[in-house]
Amino acid sequence: MHEMSLCESIMQIIEDEAQRQGFERVIRVRLEIGRLSGVEI
Repeated sequence: MHEMSLCESIMQIIEDEAQRQGFERVIRVRLEIGRLSGVEI
C-alpha cells in the first residue's frame, strides 16, 4: 500500500499549506507523476 501512504502524505501537505495560507478550501489539485517515480497508477 505504498501508493496509499503517498496519497495520505500528499493530502496532509495540501491541508497544512492551505491552512498556512489561510485558505478555506482547496478546489483542485494537479499532480504529475513521472514514469520513473516507481508509483503505479
